[in-house]
Amino acid sequence: MLRLPLMLKALNSSIVFLFAVVSFANAAHALEWALNKAQSRISFEMVAPDGSVTGQIEQFEAEIRFDPDFLDISEVRAAIDMNTVSTGNTAYDDMLRGPQWFDTQTYPMAGFILSALHKSSTDGHYMAQGNLTIRGVSAPVAIPINIQIERGDARVTGETVIDRQSFGVGAEEGAPGDIVVLRIDVLATSLVN
Repeated sequence: MLRLPLMLKALNSSIVFLFAVVSFANAAHALEWALNKAQSRISFEMVAPDGSVTGQIEQFEAEIRFDPDFLDISEVRAAIDMNTVSTGNTAYDDMLRGPQWFDTQTYPMAGFILSALHKSSTDGHYMAQGNLTIRGVSAPVAIPINIQIERGDARVTGETVIDRQSFGVGAEEGAPGDIVVLRIDVLATSLVN
């Protein structure tokens, strides 16, 4: 007589567990997004002796998993081709790719790996935390971002300030341009129908 309730309880627990597994699997599947390279941009701005220098990274890839209902399993892994740094000024571009700055012959790629994503109090606003790697040096960064989803497309915009000295990039400490504003404007399309 006592075994039937125990069996029912075990069966109910199994059903709940199975439902949770299926829900998690569906959620994980729903997180996949494809980067729209043609409509995505990474840009930067720094103060130089002769004024502000702006530029962009022309080639980068990203693996994106995101669901606003499952932030704890969100993932972003970005690979950035530092040989495609472009300011529109050949002399600056050569300097930035050279050994004192990004040293792209030795370190052709930079990268970002998301470690946590938190929703802020304002709708569509999040704080992305992760590790940025430049010249083989990794440092934590926090990027306030805005995500707007419409008809299967997600537009992600945000900016953060980094100190290039943290990555061993550029001239001596205290030189103009130590602080760099990094901006992202990315469009991704959901792979879930």
